[in-house]
Amino acid sequence: MKHILPAPHRRLLTFAEAADYCGMGVGAFKSCPVRPKRIRPGQKGLRWDINQLNEWIDSLPCEGGRSNNDPLPTDWLALFDAPHQDSTRKRVR
Repeated sequence: MKHILPAPHRRLLTFAEAADYCGMGVGAFKSCPVRPKRIRPGQKGLRWDINQLNEWIDSLPCEGGRSNNDPLPTDWLALFDAPHQDSTRKRVR
C-alpha cells in the first residue's frame, strides 16, 4: 500500500515548511520563484501560499521536457519503437 502524506491544514507555510512541502531542502528552496506573503514585520512574518506553490510545481517540466499540462501525443506507443540515441545498443528481434 502506498503511503500518501496528508495535506497541511494551513494554507500559509513558513520557509522550512514550504521547502518540506515541495520535497526540497531549505538550501535548494531558496531558488523557488514563488514570492512569500508578509503577515507581520520581519523575516519571521514571511509565509508561502500552498496554492502558489502548487501552481509552480505544476508548471515544472516532467522528465523528457514535457509540461504536466501538455497532452500526450496520440501516437505515444510509437515512442517505444523510436530508435535509441545510444548507437552501441543492438536491437533484439
